[in-house]
Amino acid sequence: MGERSGRARSVRIPRWLLWGAALAPLWIVGAGVAIGWQLRPGAVPEPEQVVAVGAEHPGATAPEAPGVEESEPETHRFETDPGDGSQDGELADECSGRRPADRTGFGGRVALTFDDGPDPSTTRVILATLRRHEAPATFFINGERVADERARELVREMVGDPLFMVGNHGFSHADLASLDPVEVEREVRATGEIIEGLGGRPRFFRFPFGKASCDTVATVRRLGYEVVGWHVNSADWCYDERNGYCRPRRDHYVPDPLRRDMAGFVSRQVNARGGGIVLFHEGLSITVAELDGILGRLKEQGVTFVALDDVAAFPRLNGVAVDEARADASDSGRPVPASLARGGRPRERSARPPRPPPSAAPAAPSAPAAPPTPPAEVPPTPGPTPAVPAGGLAPRSPP
Repeated sequence: MGERSGRARSVRIPRWLLWGAALAPLWIVGAGVAIGWQLRPGAVPEPEQVVAVGAEHPGATAPEAPGVEESEPETHRFETDPGDGSQDGELADECSGRRPADRTGFGGRVALTFDDGPDPSTTRVILATLRRHEAPATFFINGERVADERARELVREMVGDPLFMVGNHGFSHADLASLDPVEVEREVRATGEIIEGLGGRPRFFRFPFGKASCDTVATVRRLGYEVVGWHVNSADWCYDERNGYCRPRRDHYVPDPLRRDMAGFVSRQVNARGGGIVLFHEGLSITVAELDGILGRLKEQGVTFVALDDVAAFPRLNGVAVDEARADASDSGRPVPASLARGGRPRERSARPPRPPPSAAPAAPSAPAAPPTPPAEVPPTPGPTPAVPAGGLAPRSPP
């Protein structure tokens, strides 16, 4: 007994405790890595600043253009600021593809615009919603999307309805600021001839991505178009990405309380500006779903929907002096915007020559069923039937 008591007693350690002791360093290292990852620069968004809608954000013209993926939506590539991003100097206005000539004095008038059509899956629903609200709109189409009879019929329908206008958005939705003037002219002419072949007479041009230069603006105007930007960015491409939620990293100009409220975001901007030109995109399901509610809310605010050629709302865009626009508004019985009532004449933009008639350019091949050709090979003038692809719509890159 004495010998047993004198021996060293062995201690039995539970197996789970041994495993815990062995794995503890790994747990510590893993926690440290996780904390370091969360605290790395740029990993956690800065607290969101709720900016006043319509405030200027200098330098926001192209926040992510250098490293952007091809699937990025057009507005995000070159312009995420819902404000006008105004710059000092007359040159900035004349060479801009997104800053409209008219900045104020809308008097509650709103012009609705839709880019990147036609899209047979969404455009017809948009047209029905606009008609229900008796809201004029301008559709800036890409020539390559007028690819089959369904698309051509949509364009004919828009051209034939006095409520709508069809504008030019280039043929292939290329970044025209990166092309030389000859390529730009081909892009513009190709789509213009398609529209004219379907009965339209386009007056207005919108640069894809809002991206322009002094040379490209001069080319577009020489062809007889007025350049149309926008005052209110609906950010529909951002709201469309995640079931109606616009992430801060995708568009940091959307205030946090409105990240699930596209209608509220649009109406707040319109109210802050007193009207203006609103930018939407045709091919997005969120635009189709939200448009009726947006138009209803704007009408509750007392908004009047007008076309882009409304000289009282957009005199500079339409080449009309402010005094003439004020007289036009008075003759029509409409309220005169306060900015017009103050009097004064803005700087007058240089007169634009009329677009050369189709006969002024060399004749195109006369075969009506000619297969589509890329814009670089589009002849200067259309044949009897617009040159469009026969194999269906060009695929739309995801927003």
